[in-house]
Amino acid sequence: MSETCSNETRRRPSPFGPARILVPENQQVICIPSSTAVSDAVRMMIDSNFSQLPVVDENKRIVGVFSYRSLGERVYELQDKIALSTLPVSECLEPAKFLGPDDYIDTSNAVDFYEDDYVIVGAPDDVLGILSVADVFIRLNDFTEAFVLLHETELRLRPLIEQNLGPEGLSAALKGINTRNRQQGLHGRPLMTIEDCEFHHYIDLVTSKSNSRRSDSRSAG
Repeated sequence: MSETCSNETRRRPSPFGPARILVPENQQVICIPSSTAVSDAVRMMIDSNFSQLPVVDENKRIVGVFSYRSLGERVYELQDKIALSTLPVSECLEPAKFLGPDDYIDTSNAVDFYEDDYVIVGAPDDVLGILSVADVFIRLNDFTEAFVLLHETELRLRPLIEQNLGPEGLSAALKGINTRNRQQGLHGRPLMTIEDCEFHHYIDLVTSKSNSRRSDSRSAG
């Protein structure tokens, strides 16, 4: 793939956008040394309401992630053989997964939010933030809210149009739209019921002069 094509792929429209946009604003990433005691790391996560902490070596480079999941797996392995107050987090790490700041989460193979709770945005020695599955859900909710509202509006608009036009008036109006579409060279599926309509059809049904005259005549009768 050429560099131009690759750039266009990264810049394509997306409900999510590149990973750097999804990281919560003003997020403070806390990294802990690999020598940190597990008990201290757990206390930090509780106090900060974190589910994981990146772990760094003496060069400030991420070597893994300490999480409740990795702790649970290690505790099960050790059981009562060692005290958590003396166990270093380096003994309870899970591999760190990284996502480039300009990568899209829905096309990158670096993360699968069906299995992963989070991903580190950046590189082992240059962390921009931590993106959790909750952040993705919030973004998706914001993106889809407008479409849900449109759908709800449509469901409530249809019976009003049907009531205003009546069965015969609606049938005639739909036939009129189909005729105009054929005259304009549009060969889509004919509109047989109001459920076949899209929003621009509703505008036609509501505002056309012929429909207004039918509504007025029905009201006068």
